Amino acid sequence: MITELFPIAVGTYRVPTLSEEERSFIKSQTTYKNIGNKTSKQTFLLNDPILSGLKKQLEGLLLSYLDEIYRPSTECGVEITQSWANYADKKGQYHHLHAHPNSFISGVLYVQASAEDRLNFTKETEKYAPRIYPAEVTPFNALAWWIPVQTNDLLIFPSDLLHDVPPIKEDRTEDTARISLSFNTKLIGTIGDERSLNWMEVS
Repeated sequence: MITELFPIAVGTYRVPTLSEEERSFIKSQTTYKNIGNKTSKQTFLLNDPILSGLKKQLEGLLLSYLDEIYRPSTECGVEITQSWANYADKKGQYHHLHAHPNSFISGVLYVQASAEDRLNFTKETEKYAPRIYPAEVTPFNALAWWIPVQTNDLLIFPSDLLHDVPPIKEDRTEDTARISLSFNTKLIGTIGDERSLNWMEVS
């Protein structure tokens, strides 16, 4: 018998089609050059009234993930903090390997994606630990795993999970550029347990 001990949960959800106003707002943001791609200068996009409906949808899916994975025993939830867009339209553009500090769980919504697009996840390992190269890669022995994505896909995962996006293979047009909306969260409500002397209110 094999027991799947302490698995890392990555949730994949489908968000109903964004309105033309929402999509145009995200696509038209002023950007700056990031490591490997471009990022919106506005880093609180979901606070804009234009995206209020989308933010409400995302918060509902975040609560679904929280309830299914963490099954909290207290009245707690999550609240979106920062949110920004990433853009890649030139051959070779990518998103570097990183995690999201000062966040509980994070999400990436694909506003626009092509068939080749995916999000890679990487397992942190001991630098000098013995390494057996597997004849067949499985979730048990893999150091990296990737999930294919489509337009309107939303991935939710623990913020400390390392992830990156591979380079695009050729230049893309305005209608095929890879555009994603990323966001971080914080816990709200109450967590912990009074008898265990670790109860606290978070806001």
